Amino acid sequence: MIAWPYSKRKISFFGTTRRGFVYKFDCEVSGEAALQVFIANADLENPQGAPQSIEASATLDDRAVSLVRAMFEQRRVAGFEISDAARAPVNVGDLKVQLVSEYRSPAMTGKVLRIENNGSEPMTLKEEIIAGDGAIAVSISNPNLASGQATAAYVVVPSGG
Repeated sequence: MIAWPYSKRKISFFGTTRRGFVYKFDCEVSGEAALQVFIANADLENPQGAPQSIEASATLDDRAVSLVRAMFEQRRVAGFEISDAARAPVNVGDLKVQLVSEYRSPAMTGKVLRIENNGSEPMTLKEEIIAGDGAIAVSISNPNLASGQATAAYVVVPSGG
């Protein structure tokens, strides 16, 4: 066994890209063998195509369905600003709900939620519980949650709602 000369079992360092972006790396030290790590920017490795466009002449319901599809596929949408900064989860009864991302336009807002059943009993999620009356569209990946199970929900509401 090699003696570890440092008091901490973790190493932190920073890396800077050619464009000046700075990333912090935290590595836990363990074992005796060295491990090589390769880091790549997924957006550069697999660039997304042009943003998806939603027909302005389509009905509000059809535009909402197109937005739900785009959120499910994690695609950019023309005219929508995307915020991927996940918010802290909140507990609502036996459910833990977390806003994962948000798609905003002047007309409507799409929300991607992570919902976990923290109760001891299985639960069936209903659209009315997730979105309330003002929602234009709601889609729940798996509405039947066992105890400890999580799912994604996609909700579209009028902007400002």
